[in-house]
Amino acid sequence: MPTSVIVRAGMPSRVAALPAPALAIAQLLGKNVAGLDAELAELARTIAALHKANPVSQRLAAVPGDGRSAPSRWR
Repeated sequence: MPTSVIVRAGMPSRVAALPAPALAIAQLLGKNVAGLDAELAELARTIAALHKANPVSQRLAAVPGDGRSAPSRWR
């Protein structure tokens, strides 16, 4: 195995055998994705709360067909 390859225990073999720079980049990207997931979840909670508190949004959500918007599905 070349010395530029780092094998990490507990990782799938295709990831564990990445060259060290590629593994570092993949780990950084993974952290960024996790952070974005957390931010999106917080935004979804905020939108759902705004929808729940807004009577106009509630009426629009009651319209058959396209009236059920994304925020109302997040309740």
